[in-house]
Amino acid sequence: MVDFARIYSLENGIIQTNTQSRLYQLYDKHVLDRDDYHEIEQAYSFLLQLRFMRQINGILGENIKPDNYINPKKLSKIEQRMLTYISHD
Repeated sequence: MVDFARIYSLENGIIQTNTQSRLYQLYDKHVLDRDDYHEIEQAYSFLLQLRFMRQINGILGENIKPDNYINPKKLSKIEQRMLTYISHD
């Protein structure tokens, strides 16, 4: 999603560096329609939330350095289902 936002932002003269800002600008410039924008933004936000929770659990629960790795087997059933849904759309 980050690369998608980068590539289309470069192509459309968008100078924002934040992925969510880029996505909004792509929507604002009618590169993305409303439905696509909302789906991509929600999926991206969900992934950011998973990453953030992983980092918090790593620091507080496992006493390890935070990283961006998310082990799908450690996710709840609903998180796994959401992740599967995101990856197939």
